[in-house]
Amino acid sequence: MDQVNAEAIPYETAVEIGAFCEPHEGIVDFEALGKALSDLEYNGWATVEHDALMPPSDTLLPLGKRTRAYLRKAGIG
Repeated sequence: MDQVNAEAIPYETAVEIGAFCEPHEGIVDFEALGKALSDLEYNGWATVEHDALMPPSDTLLPLGKRTRAYLRKAGIG
């Protein structure tokens, strides 16, 4: 992301070079977020977006399953 920001790399190129990754590979501390939500006794909905450019359709379900399992382990969901 530092390179993307410094060089004003366009979105499509940023996705291609891996700036947008699966949640468990990124910089957001979802475990801390899960703990904060738990501490607040929040039990509503949350949305986590994963940017990708036209990924092969056979990769979408496995990606979703990995992300859901990771978020549950982090205490979200």
